[in-house]
Amino acid sequence: MDIHQVRKIYGIMALAAVILVGFAPVVGMVISRSLFIEMLILGFVMAILSIVFAWKKYRCPYCDEILRAREPMPDCCPNCGARLRE
Repeated sequence: MDIHQVRKIYGIMALAAVILVGFAPVVGMVISRSLFIEMLILGFVMAILSIVFAWKKYRCPYCDEILRAREPMPDCCPNCGARLRE
């Protein structure tokens, strides 16, 4: 899997977690309390999975150093200097 694909997947997973947790109170007020609790649990599980996914996969393909997901995609690895963008 390409490093750019990993970053996109991580972003989608994190966004899904934020949406689930953010809309859970609205759903709980309008529809049902049990769905509220299920959405909260699913949102927190998705957040944890996205963090674990980024920690395991968002690494330099050459030196295996963890890249920082909060910063923009670097052109080169901060550790070994290998080009990450083509």
